Amino acid sequence: MASQLAELQAQLHKLRSVLPATKGMVYNQHKRPFIASLPCEILSAIFNQGPTDPEDQTQFAMSVSQVLRYWRETATQTRYIWSGIILFLWRTRKGYRKFLKVLVSRSQSHPLDVKILLNELDKLLSFDLHFLSPQLDTVILKITRWPSFSIWCCRLDEISNLMESLHQLSAPILESFCLYFTSGSGEMSRDELWNIFENGAPMLSHVH
Repeated sequence: MASQLAELQAQLHKLRSVLPATKGMVYNQHKRPFIASLPCEILSAIFNQGPTDPEDQTQFAMSVSQVLRYWRETATQTRYIWSGIILFLWRTRKGYRKFLKVLVSRSQSHPLDVKILLNELDKLLSFDLHFLSPQLDTVILKITRWPSFSIWCCRLDEISNLMESLHQLSAPILESFCLYFTSGSGEMSRDELWNIFENGAPMLSHVH
């Protein structure tokens, strides 16, 4: 085996000496990481196998787009990884609204999975739901692209205004609507809770 390896190395050395123009190319190919040589279609397909939860999806998109310039270019054109939209009640600054617009823009025409979190900090701090309106306004314009919509809350009485904003809208591809009520107090009648999407949600098949 050692003699065969030595013979192969000698042949490789001979080939390099007679083809000087390709010597640098061979060297660079050995030095360049294999993952950086993948065709963009394959790299994009790998990205498409990332997380499905909107929050994890966004973190994944930000992570892979900061590895290499080539990864960033590919990630920017991979619509799926930017399609998880999560709204936090306590992120009230304009910077996060701009970030949401970046997500919507990079997702292009891909369906958007929208998740609203009202159940983490509102146990400790008092937030008015009108703080959520600027964020919601950014994504509600794209409601025709929502296949899923979920809300996580502690007090049902807090989401009356949110439901009002969805009252007369149409959600043509919405398939899943979930409301996760974790703890706390407050009551809403069933009629009040589901008085949304009155202009139609023909594909809605999962309500939880």
